[in-house]
Amino acid sequence: MAWGLSHFIPFHGLGSTSPAKYPFRSGMGSTISLVPNVYAPPAAGFPSWVADLKAYRDDLRAVGTNGIFGCDFFSLTNYSDHLVTPPVLAPDGWIAWQYHNGSADGLCASEHGVVLAFRRPANGSATPERRHFSLRGVVASRSYVLVAWNNTVPVLERTRYSGAELRAGLAVMLAPHTSAVVTYHCTAPAIDAR
Repeated sequence: MAWGLSHFIPFHGLGSTSPAKYPFRSGMGSTISLVPNVYAPPAAGFPSWVADLKAYRDDLRAVGTNGIFGCDFFSLTNYSDHLVTPPVLAPDGWIAWQYHNGSADGLCASEHGVVLAFRRPANGSATPERRHFSLRGVVASRSYVLVAWNNTVPVLERTRYSGAELRAGLAVMLAPHTSAVVTYHCTAPAIDAR
């Protein structure tokens, strides 16, 4: 839902009824909430949520994430990977978006952002697949450091990229029904990232 609302309402907050990565991350915006269903509590009880919530708290406190969900919004995919009229949510597609803070004439030190990518449940094989997303707002002549949040499998090929490479397409690898949150910040004028 964050993908759709962010086109029209720049400051919004969705919630999740689960601390699981996929639903929790899909509701991340300028405000974030977790609303447990007290009428149908999880089998392990609510204390089992503590570790997940602490991990999210630590990620959200990381350098460069403060206020990032209220910055410029860029859709990196269509709502559906399929040409369907009217558009429907494809169960085997990907969806991704980006929040970016910075400008070409601004200081490198203040430029940062976040990419959220989701591979839907019915997405082909059970093996991880790679998808490329062309980032917006990044400056081609600058270099960036990327950090993937607490994923159990690597989602990025490396952690340093030039802005030109990010504009050409950031490769994100996901298994079906998984998600990735990748933060980035500008570090210096362009370097050879290889």
